[in-house]
Amino acid sequence: MATQDVVIDGHHFPKGTTFLLPLLPVNTDKCTYDYAGDFLPERYMENSEIKTGSSFAFGYGPYSCIGKNFAMQEMKVATVRLLQTFRFTIDPEKEHFIRTQALTLVTTPDIEIRVHSLQ
Repeated sequence: MATQDVVIDGHHFPKGTTFLLPLLPVNTDKCTYDYAGDFLPERYMENSEIKTGSSFAFGYGPYSCIGKNFAMQEMKVATVRLLQTFRFTIDPEKEHFIRTQALTLVTTPDIEIRVHSLQ
């Protein structure tokens, strides 16, 4: 929220204006990420070369998610267990899709995943 009147790029915003940060463009910025639109979980590993504060998936600074570290650890364990047990493929009829941003990220058409047991 603007604590005083402010001008950004020639646009005037009065004190009290609420600003919302669009997370999809920030988290897929081609200046920050090579292969910005690809799912690359290694971006979130401790030895990643991504600059601190480049991703806002869990917020940032004093208002960041209190459960971030637990959530990251939980996702790693769950992903490993799933990959040890199943093979995942996208339904060939729905391989081509378009991502759009609403309240959450959505695809058109819906992506359908096929799960194959490795046992």
